[in-house]
Amino acid sequence: WSPDCCILQWIDYNLLPRGIEKAPFPLIALLAAGDWDLDLVYSKIIAESADLVIGSGYFDEESLPFIGARNVEIFYLGTILDKYIAREPKKIKDREYDLFYTATWLSDVTHPERSKWVLKLTELAEKYNVLIAPRGSYSEYLSLLNESKLAFSHVRRGVFSNRVLEAAAQGSVAVVTGRDVKRYFEEGSEFISVDEDDFFERLEYYLKNEELLQDISDRAYAKVVNEFGSKARFIKILEIIEENLKSKQSAKNGKADSRPEFDRRITNGEVYFYAYFRSIAEAYFFTEKNTGRILQLSINEFKEAVGLNPTPRAKTGLAVASAALMFKQKDRETAAEKSREVIRLLQDTILQYPGYVLAYYNLGLFHMRLGSLEEAMKYFIEGVRLINDGTGNVDAWCLQNQDFELFKTMLQNPLNEHLLLLCKGHEDQVKEVEKLYHFAMWYFISALYEEKGDLHNSLKALLNAHDLQQDKALCIGKTAWLSALLGFKDRGLSMYQRAVEMLPFDIDLRVDYIRYLYLCGKDREAIDQINAVFKTCKKVKTMQDRLPEFKALMEDFGRFEPGGYSHDSCTEKLLNFYLETLYKCLKVNPCDIKLLSRTAEVCYELGCPDKVFGLLEEHCGKCGNPNGYSKDLYEQLEVKLKSTKGQLSDRINKLGALVNRL
Repeated sequence: WSPDCCILQWIDYNLLPRGIEKAPFPLIALLAAGDWDLDLVYSKIIAESADLVIGSGYFDEESLPFIGARNVEIFYLGTILDKYIAREPKKIKDREYDLFYTATWLSDVTHPERSKWVLKLTELAEKYNVLIAPRGSYSEYLSLLNESKLAFSHVRRGVFSNRVLEAAAQGSVAVVTGRDVKRYFEEGSEFISVDEDDFFERLEYYLKNEELLQDISDRAYAKVVNEFGSKARFIKILEIIEENLKSKQSAKNGKADSRPEFDRRITNGEVYFYAYFRSIAEAYFFTEKNTGRILQLSINEFKEAVGLNPTPRAKTGLAVASAALMFKQKDRETAAEKSREVIRLLQDTILQYPGYVLAYYNLGLFHMRLGSLEEAMKYFIEGVRLINDGTGNVDAWCLQNQDFELFKTMLQNPLNEHLLLLCKGHEDQVKEVEKLYHFAMWYFISALYEEKGDLHNSLKALLNAHDLQQDKALCIGKTAWLSALLGFKDRGLSMYQRAVEMLPFDIDLRVDYIRYLYLCGKDREAIDQINAVFKTCKKVKTMQDRLPEFKALMEDFGRFEPGGYSHDSCTEKLLNFYLETLYKCLKVNPCDIKLLSRTAEVCYELGCPDKVFGLLEEHCGKCGNPNGYSKDLYEQLEVKLKSTKGQLSDRINKLGALVNRL
C-alpha cells in the first residue's frame, strides 16, 4: 500500500520518520502560522524537502519561496468545533465588557510589540470597561468572549489568529492589528481593523454605535458557522491539495538525493539538533521531554561530516551538539571526558582556522557555563578582537547554540530575521549577524567582569554591547543598574527611562527606577512613575498582586512625611543595598581605587564618615604601594570630611601621614 500523498501537520513542532524526504509520494508540509521562522535553518530544510508547503498569510506567501519552497499555497488551517459555537450569542447591548483581551503571558523581551498594545488597552480602560486577563480553561475563555462586545487580537507578522474565529463564534466582534484576516473576512462589516495611529479613534466610534457592532457580530458569526466548521474546512484543504498536485507534478519524488554526502550529513545534523530544541526540549505535543536520543543522532551525523571534511562549520556543529547533550544529561562520571572532547574540537578548529569567530564564541560560552571564568574571558576577548580588527569570519549559518536562556531572550528572533533577509538576497545581513554575535560576546564579557567584582570594566563592556545593539532592553536595564550603582547619575537616569519604556511590564525594573528617581531627588517623576505603574497593574489581572508593593514603597518615602522627616527609609535601603554590593566586590578587588572611591562616596551619603576612614585605612594596609593608592582621592575625601560635624581632624592628620609614607 502506498498513499496518494502524506500531509505533515505542524511539521515544525513535530518529529517525523528519518528519511521521509525521500518518500516516493508527494509530501505536503503544513507550517505553523507565523512560527516557522523561529528556527530558519530547520524550516528551510523542511521547505526544500516538501512538494507543497501550505502557509496561512501574506508573510508566508512572500517569504517561503526564498527559503526553498518550490510550491506554495495559502490557506488558513484554523477552524472551530461545532460544540464551541454559541447557539444563541448574547446581544451586544447586554454584554458586560466593552473589550476583552486574553494575555496568555506578557513578556517585554520576547514579545515587545504585544506589550505596546497592552499598554494601549490599559489607556482605553480609563474610559471603558476593559478586561485583560490570563487564559483560564477553554470554557471560561469562551464565556468571557460571550460577555464582551469587542475581542482584541494581535499576532506577530500580522498572522490571522484562531482567536478571531473563537470571538466570532461567541458573537464578539474581533479587533485585529494584522492584515492576514482581510484574506478571509471583510473589513468593517465582519471585523474591525486598527493600527497604532487610529486605535483609540476607531474603537470609540464603534463602541458608541452598538447597532453597527451588532450587525458586524451577526455577519461574522454567520461566516464562521457556514465556512469555518471543522468538516468543511478539512474538505476544502483536501480539495486545494488535490488540485495543486494534479497541476504541479514534482520532479523530486522517487529520485536519489544528488547532493554530496558531506552536505547531507551536515543537513541531517542540523535537522536533529533543531528538532530537539523545537519539539522535545519544549515538550510540545506528543514528544518525549527527557530524551537525548535525537541529540545523539545529531552528534553522529556531525561526526560523519567531520570525517569526510573537517570544516570549521562541521567541527563547531559537532562541539555545540555534544555540549548540549552533556549539559542535558548531567552525568558526572562522563562530564570531564566529554568536556575535554568539546574543548579539543573547538581548540583544533581555532588552530586550523584562526579567524573562525564562532569557534571562539562557543568555546568562551562553554567555559563560562563550566565556571572557568578566566578561560571564557580569554576566548570572548579574542573573538571580539578578531571582529574589531576585521580579520575574523562570522559564519551566519553555523549551528546556533540554543541550550541557554540568553539565546531565546536576545538572539533567536533577530538572528533568524537576519538569515531570512539573507535568503532574500540582502547580503548586508551577514554584517548584521556579525554584530549580533559581537554584541553577545561583549555582554558575556560584562557578566564575567561582574562575577569577578570588576564593576567598572563590566559597565564598560556593557556600553560596548549597547553600542552594537541599542534595542536590547535587558542590556539597557543592566546598564542602568550598574551606572546607578557606580554613581553615574545622568547615565543611570537616562538608561532607566529607556529601559522602562521598552520593558513596561517588568515591575521589578519599574520599582528600581522609582527608588532611584527618589534617591536623585526627582520626586515628581517618581510619583508619576508610581501612578503609571499602578494604573497598569490595576487593569492587568496577572499583575494585580503587585499593587501592595507600591503602597509600601510610598510609605518608605521619608521626604513626603508631614513636617519633614528624621528617617528616610527608601534612601537608606537603597544606599545600604549599594554598599553591600560594593563591599562584596572590594573584598575580591581590594586595590580597585575606583571601587574604593565609590564605596567611600556611598558611605558618606549614608552619613557614616567613620566608615570612610575605616575603608581608607584598610585599603592602605592591603595595598601599601605607590600604585595602589591615589593621593587625589584622599584630598577629595579630606575636603568633604572636614566640612562635616565632629572632631575628625586627628584621624585625618594621621591618615594623611600614612598616605605620605605610602
